Amino acid sequence: MIEIVISLTLIFVAASILLYIFNRLNHPTIPAYLIAGIIISPFVKEAGILSLAEIGIAFLVFIFGISLRLKKTEKIIESTAPETIAQVTIIGSLTFLYSYIIGFGTLNSLYLSVAASLSSSLIGMELIKGEKIKLAYKRLCNSINLTQDIIAIFIFLVLASYPLTRLQIISNVQIGVIITIAGFAARFLAPYLLEFVKRSQEASMLIGLSVLLIFTTTSQHFGISIIIGSFAAGIALSKSPYDREILKTFESLKDFFSAIFFVSLGALIVIPGRSTILISLGLIFIIVIVKPLFTMLILEIKGYSKGTSLMTAMNLDQMSEFALILAIHARIANQIQPVVFQAIILAAIVTMITSSYTSHHVWDIYNKVKNTWILNLPGTEFVESKVPEDISNHFIIAGYDVQGTRISKFLKEQGEKVIIIDNDPERILEAKEENMNYIYGDLMIHETWEESKYREAQMIISTIPLNNITEKIIELKTEAYKIVRTEYPEEAKKYIDDVLYEIVPKYLSCTRLIENLKGSLGSEKYRKRLRDISRKELT
Repeated sequence: MIEIVISLTLIFVAASILLYIFNRLNHPTIPAYLIAGIIISPFVKEAGILSLAEIGIAFLVFIFGISLRLKKTEKIIESTAPETIAQVTIIGSLTFLYSYIIGFGTLNSLYLSVAASLSSSLIGMELIKGEKIKLAYKRLCNSINLTQDIIAIFIFLVLASYPLTRLQIISNVQIGVIITIAGFAARFLAPYLLEFVKRSQEASMLIGLSVLLIFTTTSQHFGISIIIGSFAAGIALSKSPYDREILKTFESLKDFFSAIFFVSLGALIVIPGRSTILISLGLIFIIVIVKPLFTMLILEIKGYSKGTSLMTAMNLDQMSEFALILAIHARIANQIQPVVFQAIILAAIVTMITSSYTSHHVWDIYNKVKNTWILNLPGTEFVESKVPEDISNHFIIAGYDVQGTRISKFLKEQGEKVIIIDNDPERILEAKEENMNYIYGDLMIHETWEESKYREAQMIISTIPLNNITEKIIELKTEAYKIVRTEYPEEAKKYIDDVLYEIVPKYLSCTRLIENLKGSLGSEKYRKRLRDISRKELT
């Protein structure tokens, strides 16, 4: 017990200091945790750290389970399931064959193939969670990460069966399936229980923790990992009408266990030998170079633009937390060679650090490579288009989201000529269904704008609040009026002299609300009209 207390003390002291320094320097959070773990690694024992790492990831898997919306999840997974399965299968198979050929044996080769092929949803989602703009690459990242997590849970259930015999695997899979089914069954009971304590955050937290403990204790009792119990517990609470409140209640605990997991991971590192370094370099090469390039290729074949494919791939260039916890389980059960275990830990730390920085600077990297051979291989720079040859005096709408859709339909109703530009195939499909002129291409590449005949346009309207795209539109040499969208009034000031008008949703919505409040004061007629307008707009 005293060892765990000492380990936790070291973890949080080191993490606090490094986190403060990294925040001051405007660096990502995850590298701070990992480096803190590396610093304290000589002062903690491996056995205690292994247990803490498992507890940390178990809680994070529990949060992942709660956040699942099964109907929405099914649609998300369907959109990229074949491509994700193909990527995991091919990268995993190649890694397994190479590892087996050079003499690591079946089991260790399997651990290496899982480490190479799966990406971390915990890191991937953390890196884009603050970005509320619904760009194509963010939706793709969500979809691929979610699909990989489902695959990872099944792989984990099979490979974490010790001893690794046919009967034990079958037994563990059966128990895991039963516990997961119990989690689904509990989804219909949890709302009634939480209804009694809906106004008490403390009681909701206690019920959530109780459900977690019941399922993890059950998993341990039947000899399978608490990770499976944690996932089932999260599923049990995912249908509750109060699941978002529960997630909000657990937010601080999530940060607490994230720190434990990442610092514990860093603390598992030891001074690597030559073999460990060579294996790690091979894993890092596959994860950072081969897997992203293969992901880009698959997404381009699927029909996504090169820019979207690149930015999606750059969010998947790290090792999965499931691969790590699988290696930790194998280490505890003495089922993995020490050199392979250390190589996986070292590769995980390196890729998680590099991924934090590549994702943090994704737009900078994209701007640097957009005009190089990486994204400009032979072929068109836009994927598909429908633009009349003689079009002129037209409107160009950048982004076919809610705003873009309504603006386009209004202009079309007024008899104006409109061209839509978007890099999301789903939105382009919607534009086709509305019989709109469109360009499915990258707004940051000049050839896309050439295809839109922007010099002959009457007006260019951007509904995307990204500075890169706004600045690209301002750079266009044309007499067309320009309307752009910015997220905050402070940003709008930078472009005020270069455009006709700026859409600032937060400012405009507040202004409109104030106007409606003024009209509503003392006027029942205005209030009735306001109610009618609201119902008409939102239904």
